Amino acid sequence: MKIITIDVGDTVICDFCNEDYTKSHKCGGLLFCSYAICPDCSKSVNQYEKRSFIKATCPDYMPFSDWVRNVLRANH
Repeated sequence: MKIITIDVGDTVICDFCNEDYTKSHKCGGLLFCSYAICPDCSKSVNQYEKRSFIKATCPDYMPFSDWVRNVLRANH
């Protein structure tokens, strides 16, 4: 099996809605299983009682894009 690695650079895309958050300063969001979920989509996850699948939450003061780049990607 051939393995392909793609360097996404600074790009940040919500894994649910595919919205580009690369240059956004909007705060919030969460890690749902292994998916980075933007602030808007995270509201629907909390609404439907799926809290047991939430692995991490973006701090209220930190932009989602910075959290994905500097926290989530740094830990993987």
